[in-house]
Amino acid sequence: MTFLINQSGSLDGKIALVTGSTSGIGAEIAREFARQGARVMLSGQDAGRDVIEELVGNGVAREHLAFTPAELTDIKQCQALVQQTVAVFGGLDILVNNAADVSRGDIDDTSIELWERHMALNLRAPFILTQAAVPVMRARRGGSIVNIGSVNAYVGDA
Repeated sequence: MTFLINQSGSLDGKIALVTGSTSGIGAEIAREFARQGARVMLSGQDAGRDVIEELVGNGVAREHLAFTPAELTDIKQCQALVQQTVAVFGGLDILVNNAADVSRGDIDDTSIELWERHMALNLRAPFILTQAAVPVMRARRGGSIVNIGSVNAYVGDA
């Protein structure tokens, strides 16, 4: 998949944090940002180092890539992820809130624990990450925050 993130075709000098970037859409966003010259903090539960090795093998500078595993249902880990991005790269210009739990269940067998995990990961984490990122972006005089959603917010399944 190839898509143009920035109309100018370049994200040179930009610093991005992409949650859920160890697979799927998040990994592809991280790949494209890196191809366009951004320094990218990948985050997820697994395989982030694999994505980095793939990108390095395709010519992206290793010093433009980092991986921090984070359990985004934990408020402190959300805040630390933004702080780690700033510590490694010196700032933050782009936050992509992509991580999500999309496991399914019906009303009879969905546990309160699963419901609470969905709320913590899919709703609270993007809020906390955004709250932590905005002061950093303000200090840099701008930034972009992208929240990835799903059609499942509007259309239910049986």
